[in-house]
Amino acid sequence: MKELLKYPKDILISGIFFLLLPFLMVPSWVYEYSTQKHLVFSIFYTIMFFYYFYKIQKEKYEIKYSLNHIYFSLFGLATVISLISVIIQNRYYFRYSFEVSFYTLMIVLVSYILTNRFGKKFEYIEAALFIFLITGFIIGLDGLLNKFFGYDFFFGKYGDPSQRITLRTTIGNPNFVSDYMGQMIPIGIYFALSKKSGILKRIFAIISVFVMFWVLLFAQTRSIYLSFFLGMGIFSIFFTLSILKNKDGEKFKYIKSKNFIIPLVLIILILSFLLVMFNIPSPFNKEGEVVAAKRFEAISSVSSWDERTLSWLAAVEQWKDKNHLENRFIGGGIATYPVYAVRYMADIQAENPAKFYYAWNNFKRAHNDYLQVLGETGILGFIPVVLLLLGLVTTFLKRVFKIYDFDKILMFNLFAWSLTIVAIHSFTEFPMHLHPNIMSALFIISIAVSEQFGETRKFNIDKKRLKTIFLVFIIIGIIVSYLKIQSTAAEVYFKIGNTEYMKIDAYENVVKNQIPKIINQIDDKIRELKNYKVTSPLELQKISAEIKNLEDQKKKYLTAKSEYENKAFNSYKKAKEYFLKSLKANSAFGKSGFYLAQLLAKTPYRLMEVDYNNLEKYMDMKTPEYEFMLNKFNGAIDLMPFNRYQIRDTIKNLYELLKTQNNTQLLQALAYVQTIQDEIDQLESNYTSFNEKNAYRLIAKLNVLIFQNLMNLEKYFESDEKVVKEIDKLKKKYYNDFVHWYNKTIEILPGGWNRFPEWEDVYTEYMKIMFNFNQYLGYEKTVKNIIEISEKESKADYYMAKKFRGIPDKSFDFFESLYFHLKSINKNELAIELSNSVVENYKEVYKFYVEYLKKYPDYRYKNRVENFIKTYEFLKK
Repeated sequence: MKELLKYPKDILISGIFFLLLPFLMVPSWVYEYSTQKHLVFSIFYTIMFFYYFYKIQKEKYEIKYSLNHIYFSLFGLATVISLISVIIQNRYYFRYSFEVSFYTLMIVLVSYILTNRFGKKFEYIEAALFIFLITGFIIGLDGLLNKFFGYDFFFGKYGDPSQRITLRTTIGNPNFVSDYMGQMIPIGIYFALSKKSGILKRIFAIISVFVMFWVLLFAQTRSIYLSFFLGMGIFSIFFTLSILKNKDGEKFKYIKSKNFIIPLVLIILILSFLLVMFNIPSPFNKEGEVVAAKRFEAISSVSSWDERTLSWLAAVEQWKDKNHLENRFIGGGIATYPVYAVRYMADIQAENPAKFYYAWNNFKRAHNDYLQVLGETGILGFIPVVLLLLGLVTTFLKRVFKIYDFDKILMFNLFAWSLTIVAIHSFTEFPMHLHPNIMSALFIISIAVSEQFGETRKFNIDKKRLKTIFLVFIIIGIIVSYLKIQSTAAEVYFKIGNTEYMKIDAYENVVKNQIPKIINQIDDKIRELKNYKVTSPLELQKISAEIKNLEDQKKKYLTAKSEYENKAFNSYKKAKEYFLKSLKANSAFGKSGFYLAQLLAKTPYRLMEVDYNNLEKYMDMKTPEYEFMLNKFNGAIDLMPFNRYQIRDTIKNLYELLKTQNNTQLLQALAYVQTIQDEIDQLESNYTSFNEKNAYRLIAKLNVLIFQNLMNLEKYFESDEKVVKEIDKLKKKYYNDFVHWYNKTIEILPGGWNRFPEWEDVYTEYMKIMFNFNQYLGYEKTVKNIIEISEKESKADYYMAKKFRGIPDKSFDFFESLYFHLKSINKNELAIELSNSVVENYKEVYKFYVEYLKKYPDYRYKNRVENFIKTYEFLKK
């Protein structure tokens, strides 16, 4: 206890915070693992700003900083300036971009505090680093539990231990677990080799290195593998040169002592041993489940690099967007990459289909923080980040040979190892978006540029001005903390809403499948018993009792069915309530908007709550569920997938024409159509904050569904000219929207079924639905449209075939059926046009597979290919 009292209160409290931060979250609230940690970080440092504000006593203060602090500050300022683009292009997303920008500013401010407070004494640094090491050890142990038993200290049962993603611990993704382990291993090595470390501390440090390197290898993050050994090389070279340059007998004497040699040898043996164990089947790698050498080989994987390149180029495309020249200077806005990436990736795929048609992934980050910074903050943000990187390298080279204390030499060189991992990992991932990775890297960088390792710049400031500065800090902290509270609440509400949403399907399964199946079995049994030929009164009594028992069981199941229907309806209402709460907390939390959209047309529940006597209030958006639905988009429409600025659509004009009919069925039909439109409108509104690939395809199908309902209504009112005219106008709109959204669907993801197999049939699906419009369009226009779609599919199939698989067998089954149908209705010229066009369109695909089967006669999809070739050759004739 006396040992702890020697530390100032703020240092002691900060140490406790460092210890708890990786684990501070409520497991039942978790959706994104870092959100709650961001909240805790914001609140903690806001309180610390208050503490420093009231603790300022001296008249003058000396603030120590480096050029790296200035570069970091300029980046923070660039994120604020980038908000101008958000206001211009997509103001609906401003709330979230503002939160990220001011949170970045807060991190910048914390870097100054860490440098000035912990950098004041070397023992403060050592104490904090040892706390970080403890967190690394706990996370490492937790990671091994995840991987071997599918269990977690904090979450309990965790998942399938054979899956890589199971190794999440409290960080949330194996990539970032390995990043934290990589940062902490050099810290463990420091305490194992430090002159000041006692025997127990050395033992703990060596055990920690063993556990953390074990987890690092299990995580299979290729860039961490590479950067870890590169960092090790940098450390080894510069540490050796530092010792040799500082010709100090004491240092050489310690290096030759058993206190240094034994731990060093043990660490070398640990690293070597685990590397060997991870390259042969052993208990340490679960009998060969993970082989490190294979992951190293995968670094050169073309497909992996193509995926990464596509995500990187999306950020570059955002930066050089010709329609938004402001992006070159101030970027598209901090944190906007997830909203626009799909749109920019579509352009990149169109420019280079051979390289990128198969490389699509659902990227929500650029997986390269430097390029994401370029796209989001422009040159104004990119230059400070580059200067910061160069500044840290320059600082290292300037200081590394001027340090004379052995422990400081050791620590400073090990910092280079840790930061090499962070810097390189940031080229392929986004570790600086999550805690505790942010906290540890921020601490190491802030300390590395402190006075403990070399001269710093100094700025004298009086008490009054310093208080004013801390007052600004406090205001920023309060704003960020409030926004983080709201963001956390949004995720918590989403998680609750999503749980209720999933319950609906579970209850419906009971109602529609399980209970009817049991009731059918009971009915069959009753029928069997009733048809049984009774031979005695006793037997009749027994059978009658059994029938009564079965009928009682049936009544119970029917009652249970009714109860589950009520449960499903209650879950529907709860899910909607919590998704709305989530959006109220953070209107840019698009996941809640996406699921809310599904509920707006969820039958029968949505129709059960509709007021048929007042349908106007739904068409005029007068009920709570419309609060987060756009009426009109104000912003850069070229960045959105919409085909018009007007988002909100209704069938109000049709309703006005029909409401006097006093027909319940008619009202229900109109209400149903409007609920589908509501889902479309909410999904479209959601694109301002959440770009979901499945929504494109879903919106296209929903437009078709409305068109079909309008066709049915038209038959009912074919004698009413005004009604027919209004329906015709609506049909035209919904047909055009169907075409627009299906074209967008295959534009954003023209291939990619190596990763998304359900996407392989999207072209066939589009063509089949298009055929169903033949009564509306006429056969000539319909066939022309189908040929245009086939041209796009043939291109996708060709490039996908060369990389993975692109077999248009299902489309050719459709073409064959359509060909015979056209012949059967005497559309011979159209049939010939169809066959000639598809033969020409798929010519390259046909040639490719003919040659491919010659080379690989045992191809796993041989039957599918042969079916395609057979149909192709038939149509060719």
